[in-house]
Amino acid sequence: GGDIQSAALNHALVKNYSIVGLHWGLYNAHDRAAVAECHRELTRLADDGAIRPLVSERLALADVADGVQRLADGKTVGRVVYVAGEPTS
Repeated sequence: GGDIQSAALNHALVKNYSIVGLHWGLYNAHDRAAVAECHRELTRLADDGAIRPLVSERLALADVADGVQRLADGKTVGRVVYVAGEPTS
């Protein structure tokens, strides 16, 4: 969510690296196995503590609809997750 970030292109030119974008949704349509493998590897890295995804909100079931709307409106940062058994607000 939020604003689309811009990159300082002069740094990429000086350091000789590439900035590449991709349409991740097309991978799901054309190479579902790659998506599944990426998910497995990211889950493994998170389980090992090598990466820590930003979870900005933990929601009870009663708050999920509002959380999904904020996600759709681009007003969230990081992951918004439902946590079973959380007290309602």
